[in-house]
Amino acid sequence: MSYLDKERRIKMKKFLPLAILLISAAAIGYAVYYTDTKTDRGAVENGLRETEPIVLTVIFLSMLALFALNFRNIKEHFKKISRGTWIILLSIFILAVFLRAFAAPQTHRVYFDEDIYLDIGKEILVNGKAALCNYGEPCREYAFMKWPNGYPFLLAISYMFFGASEGVGFGLVTLLGSLSVVLIFLLSYVFSKNEKISLFAALLFSLIPIHIMWSATAAAEPVLVFFSLLAISFFSLAAKSDSLKMYALAIAALAYAMQTKTEGVLLLPVAALLVILFDKNLLKKLSSYRFCFLWIALFVLIAPFLTHIFYAFLYDQFGSSGDKFSLDHAAKNVPENLGFWVFGYPTIEHPVLFTIFALMGIGYLAKKERRLLLFLGVWFFSFFSLYSFFYAGSVRFGVDVRYILSNYVPFAIAAGFGVLSASQSLGRIAPLLKDKSFMVAAALIIISFLFYLPSISTPTEKIEEARQARTYHKFVLDNMPSLKGCYVMSHVSSIYLMYGVNSLQTWNVNNKERMDTLLQGCVIFDDGFWCNIEPYKTSVCRDTFEGKFNITQLTAIKVDNHDYAFFRVSQK
Repeated sequence: MSYLDKERRIKMKKFLPLAILLISAAAIGYAVYYTDTKTDRGAVENGLRETEPIVLTVIFLSMLALFALNFRNIKEHFKKISRGTWIILLSIFILAVFLRAFAAPQTHRVYFDEDIYLDIGKEILVNGKAALCNYGEPCREYAFMKWPNGYPFLLAISYMFFGASEGVGFGLVTLLGSLSVVLIFLLSYVFSKNEKISLFAALLFSLIPIHIMWSATAAAEPVLVFFSLLAISFFSLAAKSDSLKMYALAIAALAYAMQTKTEGVLLLPVAALLVILFDKNLLKKLSSYRFCFLWIALFVLIAPFLTHIFYAFLYDQFGSSGDKFSLDHAAKNVPENLGFWVFGYPTIEHPVLFTIFALMGIGYLAKKERRLLLFLGVWFFSFFSLYSFFYAGSVRFGVDVRYILSNYVPFAIAAGFGVLSASQSLGRIAPLLKDKSFMVAAALIIISFLFYLPSISTPTEKIEEARQARTYHKFVLDNMPSLKGCYVMSHVSSIYLMYGVNSLQTWNVNNKERMDTLLQGCVIFDDGFWCNIEPYKTSVCRDTFEGKFNITQLTAIKVDNHDYAFFRVSQK
C-alpha cells in the first residue's frame, strides 16, 4: 500500500462519522416519506396518536436530566454578570409578568384552536392519546389534528399538578411568555458579553405589545418562542463551551422546540447555522462518533414529528380551498408584513422606535459582528419567508398576526445592539449626556410603549376582534354547569370535553344508529357560532335537527343578528 493510499484512507476514516450521520438522516427521511405515502392512513394516525406522547416524555425527561448535568457549566458562563444587573433583570421580569398577567386581558384570540390544544392536553394526560377527542367522555373516537403535540404535552404536565382547566392554559402561556424575557437576556449576553445590550434586549422584548397580548391567551405561538429561545441559547453555549454534554442538552431542547408548532422545523437549519458560524472546533467534532451520534439521536427523536407534519401537509387543507403556499400569496404578504415593522396597523401595534433601534443594531453588527448579523438575519427571514408564502401569512389576515412573534426574537437581540449604538452616538453628540445615555434610551422605550398600553389593556368585552366567537364562547361556559349529564352536539365539542361534559360533532345528526343510542338519554344541540355560517347553517344545524327530531329551546342569546341557543333533542 502506497503512502498516498494510506493517507487517503485515514482521511476517509476521519469523516466516517459524518457519513454515517448523513446516511442515517437520509434513511430516516425516506422512512418518513414511505410511512406517509405508502402506509394506510388510519394506521399512520393511530400510530402517531400512541407514539408522540411517549417520544415527548423521553425528550422532556432527557432535557431535565441534561440540564441538571450541565447546570454548573451554564452558571459558569454568566458568573461575571454583576449583582446590579441581575436585580434590573428581575425588575424587567416582574414587569413582563405584570403586563402579561394583569394589563392584558386573559382571553382566547384564535378561535377555536386554543380549545383544541386544551382538550388534546387532557387526552394526553388521561388516556395517553395525542389527538382531539371527537366523541364521548371518556373518549370513544379521536380526530387527527394537523398540529404537532409539544404544546398539548406541556398542558398535560400542567394539568397533572393543577387540574385540567382553561385557566391553567392561560397561566402556562403567561409564564412561558414572561420567562422568554429572561432567555432573551441570557442569549444576548452569550453573543455580546455586554450586560447593557442584554438588558435592553430584554426590556424591549418585555414591552412588545403583540407578545404581551398573545401571552395572555392559550395559543401555541408564545410557547414556540420560549422553546426556540431555550434551544438556541443552549446551542450558543454549546458552541462556545466545546462541551458534548451541552450539545446533548441543546439537541434535546431543539427536539422539543420543533414539536411545539409545525414551523418549528425551521429551527433545525437555524441551529445548524449557529454551530457552523460559532463553533471553532466543528471540523474536529464532525470526525467524532459521539458528536455525530447526538445528531442521529435528534433525527430519531423528531421522526414522529416529521411524519406528523408531512402527513398533514399531504392531506390537510390548513383551512385553505386553494394553494397553501404560493408566489401569489407572497406578492400580497411581503409588502404588508414589511410595512408592519415600520408602521404597524390599526389594532395591531408595533412601536416604530423599536424598529429604529433594530435598524441601528443592524448597522452596528454590520461593522462589528458580521457573523452574528448573518445568523440573526437568517433566523428572522426564515420565518418571515415561510409566512409570506403561506395563504394566511399576512399580518392583516385577522388573528394571523401571531405569526410575527417568532420574528421578534432575532429582532429584539438586534435592537439591543441598536440601543448601544444609539447611546454611543448620543454621547458623542451631547457629551454631557454620555453617562446618562442609557437612562435616556430606557425612558424613550418606556414612553413609546405607553402609547400602546390602552389598546393592550382593552377589556375582553370591548375587543372587536373575533367578537362573535368570543361572545359564543362565554355563552357556552356560562351554561356549562346545566349541561352536565347530557350529550352536547356541537361544532366545537372540545370546549365541553375539556370540562368533562359528553360531547360530539353535529354531523352525527345524520348517523341514525348513533342518534338512536344517544336519545335513550339526554341530548342537547348547540346551535352556536358555526351554525350562523354556511355551509353548516343549512347542512348540519337547526334545519337538519328540526327535520329529523323534535327540538325544544332551553336558552338563547342574540348578538348583532347572530343567534346562539341550546335545544333539547328528542325523537319525533
